[in-house]
Amino acid sequence: MSGPSKKTKLLSAVFVLFTTSVFAAPDEYLLGKGAGYPVCRMERGGKGPQQCLVGLFSNYDKVFPARKVARGKQPFELKRAAAEPKIQYTYRGHAGDINGFLASNRNTGLLVMQGDTVLVERYQYDRKAADRFQSMSMAKTVVAMLVGIAIADKKIGSIDDLAQQYVPALKGSSYGETTLRNLLTMSSGVGLGSFRRRR
Repeated sequence: MSGPSKKTKLLSAVFVLFTTSVFAAPDEYLLGKGAGYPVCRMERGGKGPQQCLVGLFSNYDKVFPARKVARGKQPFELKRAAAEPKIQYTYRGHAGDINGFLASNRNTGLLVMQGDTVLVERYQYDRKAADRFQSMSMAKTVVAMLVGIAIADKKIGSIDDLAQQYVPALKGSSYGETTLRNLLTMSSGVGLGSFRRRR
């Protein structure tokens, strides 16, 4: 039996090239793929080399001070869909799907849930489920829940108390003189870079 024809080889090469370009994460080399996604500290406000972003956001607790919050004794186990459903959307008149969304957005991880069931779980930039991720606003929601628990346990008197009452290190600063309520609703009035400490 003869080997594959030149035409077959050419089509195979085009297919590999096409699939590679379709499933490549956007800007992956600009974001550090060639350097193994290095972990390096960025300036306040996220300023610094772009090649540090992916590595830093997956290792934030190794670069900045972090405090571990213990999980509950009986964690709630999420269910998983038997098969990933076909998800489509329309944005600004253009139809899209999960593959298209990931190919055009800098997302290290994407999780789609319905109730207690995981429908889609995807990763880019060599990240995987075992990695930690900087969760941004999700972390703020968890903090708000923890504050609610602290109020129920009478460890915090009121969300209208000043933050410096519970975090002495903030005393005399812009955030210390802000109420917990304003911090929780992200309405402190403190602009990025305007954090100040009174003398």
